[in-house]
Amino acid sequence: SSTGEEKEVVLKEFFPYEDFHREGDDYRAVANEITNFDIDVEKKKFHDEAEIMQRLGNTPDSHIVPAGDIFECKKTNTSYYVMPFYHSGSLEDLQNAGTLFTEDLVIKHVVRPLCRALHLAHQAKVLHLDIKPENILVDDHGDAVLTDFGVAKQYDDEGSILNRRGVHGTSDFAGPEMRTSGAIVRFGPQPDIFGLSATIYN
Repeated sequence: SSTGEEKEVVLKEFFPYEDFHREGDDYRAVANEITNFDIDVEKKKFHDEAEIMQRLGNTPDSHIVPAGDIFECKKTNTSYYVMPFYHSGSLEDLQNAGTLFTEDLVIKHVVRPLCRALHLAHQAKVLHLDIKPENILVDDHGDAVLTDFGVAKQYDDEGSILNRRGVHGTSDFAGPEMRTSGAIVRFGPQPDIFGLSATIYN
């Protein structure tokens, strides 16, 4: 870091593996010849995700993973952003390892932190839209932190209704309104609350 402190980090790379491939000794990211993929649109979504996590995650006690630097690498021809490394992994990792989730643990270390994260996001008119155990990491205090804002939607100040065309829930944790093709919905926290509830139930 700029202060000389050494710490483990994660680099998230813009590399849509279904539409890109690697070339050369420097593993340059190159778009496939035949694809319907719009690189500029998808790269903007990647930068938007990083900027949301930078803004919300760097708020004290946010329980949202903070993004650090966002940068382009000419050598690999793609974008990256920096995040902290969480040694405990995700809630999904802990479940798969057989962790005993007592009621007290879930309320103190999952429900309260995630409600704080969602309250902060919704105040900023951001919906996460993909809450599930694999998108919830665990910090060094054992508290849940929300990550992966890749399908998040930022709402403007004027309208409470936005077209969500192209945003569909693909996980078992997505609310029913997320499965409606081309739906126009009124802004509100319902999809995220459904995802959180389904995660807690799971």
